[in-house]
Amino acid sequence: MKYNIQTTLTGRVWWKPFLLYILLSFALILPLELTLMRIDNPDNTIPLLPLFLFIAVLLALRVALEAVFTLILGRILVSSVSCNGIQPVLGGSTQEFVTLNLVCFVRTCITLGFYGPRYIKRHTDYLVEHCSIDGTGCSFSGTARSLFTYIYVGLVLPLIFWMMLFIAAAVAEQLVAESARVLPEVLMGVLGIGIFFLCIPFFYYVIRWYFNISWKEKTLEWNTEFWQSFFFLSGQLFLLLITLGIAWPVFAVRCWEYFAERTVIKEEGRFHSIPQVQPRQSAQLQHQGSDIRQGHRKRRKFFSLVQSCITAWTFFASSSVHSPHLITASVSFVEGLFYNTENLRICSSEQPNYDSIRICSSFEGTCSSSKTNKSSIGT
Repeated sequence: MKYNIQTTLTGRVWWKPFLLYILLSFALILPLELTLMRIDNPDNTIPLLPLFLFIAVLLALRVALEAVFTLILGRILVSSVSCNGIQPVLGGSTQEFVTLNLVCFVRTCITLGFYGPRYIKRHTDYLVEHCSIDGTGCSFSGTARSLFTYIYVGLVLPLIFWMMLFIAAAVAEQLVAESARVLPEVLMGVLGIGIFFLCIPFFYYVIRWYFNISWKEKTLEWNTEFWQSFFFLSGQLFLLLITLGIAWPVFAVRCWEYFAERTVIKEEGRFHSIPQVQPRQSAQLQHQGSDIRQGHRKRRKFFSLVQSCITAWTFFASSSVHSPHLITASVSFVEGLFYNTENLRICSSEQPNYDSIRICSSFEGTCSSSKTNKSSIGT
């Protein structure tokens, strides 16, 4: 059984609010940069307190702007996806969401960033809990503690260690003879490439953290292995580097296909409850199994909408660059990518197999199945 997901989202649908968001962002960034330059100027005669208050106001406006356009663009995305005439709905109050972001932003500043994981957790909770499918809301099970580990242990500490190695190499380079010195550009290139690859585990675990969304008795998860995904992403990033970014569309589509094929729906409290077939019970269980499969298929198609929304929104968030010369390329590419979202489908074999649920992408016309352990489901 296949459920084709239909989408009407193209670049023409969202480019206007997206462009407005970019323009308003630059309208806030420009005075912020000028104020910072004024503070760094030794000839500055303006008191620092008013300048810092002005910077705080600009940052608060930027947070409010992000919150407003997150809801606007999120509603455009969610309303454009449907499966057999059923659409998810993203609700919520703009004022309430902006207030939530401003309060969390102030707490993050007061705690010097340590409230950041909790901020992201509350931000995600609000969006997921206000997204409903067939009248039933979704829930998010990711924890702030695990996100804290990913951010500070998986990113901050490795970056500090890498920076210390770079500083040690720079100092040692100054102590050697001038003829044996390395160009500063080479050291900076090594630093940038190293940071690039250090970020792979961080982004892998953070995006996987987002894939903890439940709807009724189903949970959307990534069935991936770290090292396999790490080497895959490293190869794709290496291709992106040697082509100087020209292979960005290929990189995005391959990553989409790789992770879409490994996104699974785990049902809790269902598979392990099916009894073993005995000879005298075979006819009765065959009839019961038919009813279970029917209900299972009807409910599974609703949850497939969540998979499409999250995968598309993850790509959209990673494509929301702030460089003005990339806006045109981003809009045209995302238009084509979202147009192909309708090829994403949930697949199952003709003979029902309760051990496997597959989600596949039809870029190559192939699917990969993911086995689930009956004894582990529902735990």
